[in-house]
Amino acid sequence: MWIEVRGAAKPFWLDTDQCRLPNGELAFAYENLQKPAIPSWFAAPPASKLRETSENLWAWYNMHEHRSLRCSVQEVLAFYEDSI
Repeated sequence: MWIEVRGAAKPFWLDTDQCRLPNGELAFAYENLQKPAIPSWFAAPPASKLRETSENLWAWYNMHEHRSLRCSVQEVLAFYEDSI
């Protein structure tokens, strides 16, 4: 989440994740820290191997997964056709 800092010579926006109290805690508490529901169609192929993942739940929800899988081109296309 971004907040506007007023009283400056020009407009200035600040990411609330960067606003900290002297003890290091976040200055702004978030009311709802629940992860959003992931749709059922958003699923990795069962045989794929998870290589790397990252997740950020603060100012916005952000999740990345890097996976690999050995298969044919036709299998990859079939998987994505089923997804859409």
